[in-house]
Amino acid sequence: MTKFVIYLSIALVGGGGIYLRYLQRRVALLSLMLEQERLRARSGRASIGGLPSAYPYDRADYYPLGGPVDGVQISDDRVVLVTFRRRSEKLTARQEHVKRLLKAGKVAWEEMDTDGR
Repeated sequence: MTKFVIYLSIALVGGGGIYLRYLQRRVALLSLMLEQERLRARSGRASIGGLPSAYPYDRADYYPLGGPVDGVQISDDRVVLVTFRRRSEKLTARQEHVKRLLKAGKVAWEEMDTDGR
């Protein structure tokens, strides 16, 4: 263990800063991947390919979002916000709130300018 600490110290002092930056980026990437997996697991499915077999809509027109709404299904005559859950699971308070807003017609279309004007 002591040799490892010495070698690590030499590497960090003598040009190992590049390797340290690589490790930091790698840890950041792994953290992001872990967070994505956590969100997927929370929604009960892995991806578009993981949609339930009984999914009633065209899979090509499903766009995943992440909680409180798992995704958006776009068809010719309507837009559907979709959430996946087991029968025994209840909607979260946030999902219930979104559902009430939708039923009350409190839905809007907004376009955001991304070039700072």
